Amino acid sequence: MGCLISSMACCVGSAACGCISSCCPTMRSSTTSRLMYSGILLIMVAISLIIRIPGISDALKKAPGICKDGDNSGIINGYIPGVLTCDSLSSYLFVYKVCFPVAIFFFLMSLIMIEVRSSKDIRAPIQNGFWLWKYLIVIAGIIATVVWMPENFAYPWMVIAYIFAFIFIIIQLLLLVDFAHTWNESWLDNAENKDRSWMCGIAFSFCFNFVAIIAGNVLLYVFYTSCTGNASTSPLSRST
Repeated sequence: MGCLISSMACCVGSAACGCISSCCPTMRSSTTSRLMYSGILLIMVAISLIIRIPGISDALKKAPGICKDGDNSGIINGYIPGVLTCDSLSSYLFVYKVCFPVAIFFFLMSLIMIEVRSSKDIRAPIQNGFWLWKYLIVIAGIIATVVWMPENFAYPWMVIAYIFAFIFIIIQLLLLVDFAHTWNESWLDNAENKDRSWMCGIAFSFCFNFVAIIAGNVLLYVFYTSCTGNASTSPLSRST
C-alpha cells in the first residue's frame, strides 16, 4: 500500500521519479522516463489506428452521444466549433488532429530541457516527473483539438507534418545505415581476431534480411496491387 501511495505521489508531485520506479528500485529514473514517454506515443498511435479501422467510424456514428451529424447543421464541411461531428471521425484529418497536441507537447518539452545535462539540474524533475499531469494534459489536448480544430487549420498542419515526417524518415535511414556499418565492422573484427564462428552470424543475418526483403516486396504486390487494368493500381506504377 505504501508503495502504491509513493508511486502516486511521484506522478502528481515534483519528485524526479516515475510511477513505478519506487516499486522497482533497480529501474533507473531515465529508463522509467523513456517508458512513460513511450506510453504517450502509444496512446496517440492506438487512437489513430483504432479510428482508421474499417467500420469503427461507422459504429461510432451509430452510437448515441458520440458525434453529431454535420450535414444537418448547415455548417460547411460538417465542422461545428466545439462539437465532434460524424464527418470528422471518418476523415483522415482526424489522425493529424490527434497527433497535433502530442507534437506540441514534445516540442515544448524539448525547449524546456535545453542545456539540461544532469538529473541534478533544477529542471530535471520536469523531465522525470509529473506523469499524471503530463498524461492528463496530452489527453485533454487530444480531445480539444479533435473537437475544436477547424479544417482550414488542419490542412496546413497536415502539410507541415508531411515535411517533418520526410525529414524524420531521412534521419532514421541515415542512422539505420550507420548502425548496419557499425554492426558489420564489429562482427568482422570479432571474426578476424577472436572466433571464425562470427562469420556464421554475419552470413545468417545477411540471409535472413535478404529473405525478409523479398517476402516484404511480395506481400506489398499481393495486398496493394490488382490486375484490373487500371494503371494506378498496376504493379509497375506501385514500384515506380
